[in-house]
Amino acid sequence: MTNKEYLRKVNSIEYKIHREDREEALAVLEKKRMKSLEENLDIEWVKSMDDGSYDEELENEYGDLF
Repeated sequence: MTNKEYLRKVNSIEYKIHREDREEALAVLEKKRMKSLEENLDIEWVKSMDDGSYDEELENEYGDLF
C-alpha cells in the first residue's frame, strides 16, 4: 500500500463512517499499513543510507520499528 493509497483510504473512512465504527475502521487500516510497511521495508537499503551519525531523539521515537 502506497502512502497515497493509505491517505485516500483514511479520507474515505473519515467522511463516510461515523463514530465508533470510524475508530475501528481506522485502527484496522493502520494495522494493514504497518504490515505493508514491514513487508516492504528494505533494511539493507536503510543500513546503506546510514552515514554513521546517531540521533538519540529519533532512536527514542522510532527505535522500536527496527
